[in-house]
Amino acid sequence: MTPRIWLSIATFALCVGFASATSAAPNTPPADGLYESWSPISRRPVGRLSEATAKKLLPRWLSVRTRGQVSVVSFMPANRVRWQVNWGPQGIASKTTTVDGERFSTSRFIYREGRIREKQVELLGKRWSVHYRSDAKGRLIDRRETPPRKRGYRAIAPFRWTVHWAAKKVVIERLVGPLLTRRDTLDREGRTLLVELVFVGRDAKHKRPSMSLRFLRDRSGRLLRVVRRLDGLSRTADPFKPEPAFAPRHLRYFPHNALTVERHEALLLLGAPRTASDVGRGVKRRITDHYAPTCWLNQPSGLRYDAAGLLVDGVVSCICGLCVDARLPIRASDQTGVDRHWTRGPWIRLDGRIDVTADHRVITPNGPRRADQLRAGDLVLDADGKPHRLRSVLRLPIGPLRLGRNVRTSSGVFRAGGLLFESEKPRLCAPTLR
Repeated sequence: MTPRIWLSIATFALCVGFASATSAAPNTPPADGLYESWSPISRRPVGRLSEATAKKLLPRWLSVRTRGQVSVVSFMPANRVRWQVNWGPQGIASKTTTVDGERFSTSRFIYREGRIREKQVELLGKRWSVHYRSDAKGRLIDRRETPPRKRGYRAIAPFRWTVHWAAKKVVIERLVGPLLTRRDTLDREGRTLLVELVFVGRDAKHKRPSMSLRFLRDRSGRLLRVVRRLDGLSRTADPFKPEPAFAPRHLRYFPHNALTVERHEALLLLGAPRTASDVGRGVKRRITDHYAPTCWLNQPSGLRYDAAGLLVDGVVSCICGLCVDARLPIRASDQTGVDRHWTRGPWIRLDGRIDVTADHRVITPNGPRRADQLRAGDLVLDADGKPHRLRSVLRLPIGPLRLGRNVRTSSGVFRAGGLLFESEKPRLCAPTLR
């Protein structure tokens, strides 16, 4: 055999080998190192990082260590949540999530004709399936799931992800029914370029998102900076400091994205919470971030996450507002505690002189009633427990912060301004963002 033929055969073998390696690359385990995130389209870590960049820009990143066909993905810097990813000939075969070494969830991936078709999930004793659909090129274009109702998790309607492929980017849209709630734009390597949350409440005035994150990169895709945008105002996202422009309305973007927003994304979007709690270990771990600098009177003031840092629901951390004007004289011989709230109200003025928050309950001959449900002429009880007919009930306009006060008593009532009010019970308000 001539040298030229040998060269042709060797070249052909090399090309075949290269093509095989290239086609198999998406199915091979990732290399050791630090990464920004896990790509939802390639189902592997993306965005190589240095530790210095990670600590400077991100509240969370991934550390990957691969041995053979098993990768251990550690969520840094806390390093309490880990994935054990088992790789098969077609990609991920299974993934087990542990928290503090205790198993939290397990996912198994099913392929048909070389394409992912289904993921079977078991989380805290509940099971469900995620279904995938690909286009003629084998690219993921649709993902659908109906998570079951889980104890402690917000009930959520069936939702889907639709994937739109373009020449230089990939757009993923999350829909609950017909409503768009989130949009992610990635580059073709799966690295995040833009995250947008959409408010879908009944009083939404526009469809364009007013809360977003933009990941600025150089030509090689290396992360340079993350910019958050709130109500048209853009600034560098600092997950380690409170956001000066943050307001209660910004939390309204999160309820419809329960089970899909992770805590590190919320920290980039909203900044550091005013207070945070991380209690329990293993599957009993619970994380709660409170953003309220003052009492917001029954408005959502925080976010709650599960053991792995996935958004579960919102919380109202203020004890329901229930205030009378702090300047009113209060009588309570069986007082057990006092609560004070800075709040804008809404306030209700009774008889032209007694200001109480709208949700505070006034004692009437027929039991307690919210102040905003009372009308002029209604009967209430005075400080001596006798019927008193209200001369006027006025709803005051929202104004500057005012100091309100409530008294805890063993009898459940107290006297203020000459009327009888229900006292505060030590409890949280309804833990939901509905």
